[in-house]
Amino acid sequence: MSGPKVVVLVTREQMLAMADGLLKRLDQAIASWVAEGRRCGMLLDDEIAATRRRRASLAALMETDDLARLQKRVPDEIAYLQADVAKRRQAAVDKAEQAARRGRHARHGAATVLRALEGKGIAIPAELGESLARMRAGRTLDNAEAVLAQAFTLLAPAAPTTLSAAQEALAQGLHSSSDTAMDVQAWKAADAALDRDPVIARLDRHIGEAAVHLGQAEAAAFAARLLAVEQEANEARGRLLMDSLALDLAGAIDTARKRRAARETLEALGAEISAYSTSEAAAFAERVSQLGAAASIAAMAALIESGQALVAQAQQQQAAEARRRAILGGLVKLGYEVHEGMETAWANDGRVVVKKSSVPGYGIEVGGQAARMQVRVVSTDANRDVSRDRDVESLWCGEFGQLQDLLASQGDELLIERALGVGAVPLKVVSGADETQRGATQIRGMK
Repeated sequence: MSGPKVVVLVTREQMLAMADGLLKRLDQAIASWVAEGRRCGMLLDDEIAATRRRRASLAALMETDDLARLQKRVPDEIAYLQADVAKRRQAAVDKAEQAARRGRHARHGAATVLRALEGKGIAIPAELGESLARMRAGRTLDNAEAVLAQAFTLLAPAAPTTLSAAQEALAQGLHSSSDTAMDVQAWKAADAALDRDPVIARLDRHIGEAAVHLGQAEAAAFAARLLAVEQEANEARGRLLMDSLALDLAGAIDTARKRRAARETLEALGAEISAYSTSEAAAFAERVSQLGAAASIAAMAALIESGQALVAQAQQQQAAEARRRAILGGLVKLGYEVHEGMETAWANDGRVVVKKSSVPGYGIEVGGQAARMQVRVVSTDANRDVSRDRDVESLWCGEFGQLQDLLASQGDELLIERALGVGAVPLKVVSGADETQRGATQIRGMK
């Protein structure tokens, strides 16, 4: 069938450009993965090396022209890296949450034992008292458990000096240990009750998330607020302040996540768009590079939208240029007369007619700017012998098959999407003026 037809052409040049853009996107994803993994302190050099080896194997697919496989595997690798970094962030949050819980236990324990010691008038050694005071104020100590254990032993009353060694030992066994145990158990019971409190548990989690998702200064500010809330004497007011702190933390963390996601999307777009050498692409990349850390999510969302449109526009423009070059180059090899400026005329007018000196009075009209193109035999002579029309269409049928083979030999794929049979519709007649008229033409009966 070589009547009017709609065809789809995918060129090797187009696929190479898309593959290059994908690899640049992957490079940006790897850079983000490395930076975030190191920031969380949970990424090994061997893991980085393995990722870079996978990237090299993907790039090698371009050398072997396995572009379809590359276009499938690169997005899979990017998705893997994004999921992996999310797991690493989660692990870092879990670790920070446990640290926050240990810190709260230490603060509560130090406050409890200091209150008990001061209430009983027991002298506290200077070094121990300093450590307890620092713990109560929220300072983290590596030996916090040992400090608390030492402090609780002071709560055991000293044995009278008039007792014999045996009597002192008996008194220790019968009296002091039970008193100390009573204070320790009371502290542990109170701590366990705090762990079961959903508001406290949520704050522990949020403090852990703040350590990962917020900057150090902002996370420290929230930690200071939590410490102040814990020291609030009015219990009802303290609960209200805890609820408010939990809401503020959750909001700040959610905003930080959204901001990071927007920035990562922008960086990926900037990397991909750098594969297209247009002034618009360069301007967009410059805007992304100058974006400040305090940029609003709304501003980044608007930039993302324009970047996505630019990528789509650049891909379409480059693909259209590649298709026009491929089709006109193939027609030249089939003996058709392609003059300088025809590619530009096609781009401007939406179509072009090419002729062959051995077939006077006829030509091939090719048109369309998108992935789908229209091809058909046309006549340049309204007074021709129309009985020749079917023969010319049949001749073009064989030439179209040759065109497909020529394009396939250079890595392009020309597929017929819709077609009418030879003689199914009268040939369109074009004059010299018609051949340069502006605007793409539609094939009658094939809309």
